Amino acid sequence: MRMQSFISSIDGDAWNSVLVGYSDPLISDAQGNMSTKVRTLWTPKEVNKGKSNTRALNAIYNAIDVGQFCMISSYKTAKRSMGGIGKRL
Repeated sequence: MRMQSFISSIDGDAWNSVLVGYSDPLISDAQGNMSTKVRTLWTPKEVNKGKSNTRALNAIYNAIDVGQFCMISSYKTAKRSMGGIGKRL
């Protein structure tokens, strides 16, 4: 509960990235193949979602000890990081 309050206070959408998850925006080519969208083509809404995930990750990283950080430092989403340290949502 404390972590939820803390992350929500940083950015209202940051806690959503913990609950729902986050993935980089995708784009499809002429054949319908999906690939990760180049960051320079992200819409303002996509940029904000990415920032919210980063803010949540930063809060998580600063709330855990070095051993836990080593276990989750390669994770790219706040949702996976919270799951990786065994925190209950």
